[in-house]
Amino acid sequence: MKYSKRTIFSARWTQWCTGAVFVLLVGVSAQAQRELKIKIRLFRPCSAGDRIVVVFDGDESNPSFIPCKEDSSGVFWIPQWFDERPKKFPEEPLSASLRLNDWRSDCRMAKEEKAAGVPVASFKFFDDSQAVKTVKIQTEMEDDSRLPVSYVRRIEKSPIDHGDDLDCECVERDAREGSAEIRRTRFPAERVLLQLGLRKANPDGPGLLVFSNSAVRGLLTQDLKIGSAVDRRFKKDVTEIKGGLRLSRRGVERALLVKRSRVNGDFSSDGATVDAKLLTKLKTVEVTVEK
Repeated sequence: MKYSKRTIFSARWTQWCTGAVFVLLVGVSAQAQRELKIKIRLFRPCSAGDRIVVVFDGDESNPSFIPCKEDSSGVFWIPQWFDERPKKFPEEPLSASLRLNDWRSDCRMAKEEKAAGVPVASFKFFDDSQAVKTVKIQTEMEDDSRLPVSYVRRIEKSPIDHGDDLDCECVERDAREGSAEIRRTRFPAERVLLQLGLRKANPDGPGLLVFSNSAVRGLLTQDLKIGSAVDRRFKKDVTEIKGGLRLSRRGVERALLVKRSRVNGDFSSDGATVDAKLLTKLKTVEVTVEK
């Protein structure tokens, strides 16, 4: 069977276009993510069967897991990790923190290394033990709906000089539905900001300061110190429960109003109505701390 020149040209053009599109898609995918090896040097003992949890770039919703091996000499590898940020390591610094049993690390920045031509993000973590607890957030609604619960947790840069200028502040976040369990929290040294109604945490956005060492006017109840949420003026909107506090919707709204009125807060009518709309069906919020 003979084909016309037009048919042959059309077939070749279609084949070329298909190939070009494939190459373009591969190129776009390569730009969207960069493959890295992760090297972790841990100056803290761990036992076989333990699992090291690694949180990169503050994203607690997508942790990595490493099994602990006694013959590791404290060096652990993640052989394949994809940097999906708009700007990639090493052009964009990469931070991380570890969790192991009842311990969590400070945040550290990676140092660039190479292994067989592949970029390596190399971390060192030190045994900076501090007491940790589990913070639980539970919302109750007036109907069967579930309120998005986002949080932002901050830990100051380690005060210990490790001699490499790689220590950094922790800003970590996650979002859940209806409730949240914030594990291995350095209570009360950590600052935990609760953002009710948001499906994605916003580290730069307003929220409810759950607890903090800097809660000057906060109410200290059962070792749970909450900031403006339980300012003594709002005590009637707060109920003490085992291990923590229960806040009514009015208590949450008034606490957010106080938060917005402070330096860099959004005290506009628009800002205030945003909270009211998000919390329309909220009945109560319980905040408890467990060992």
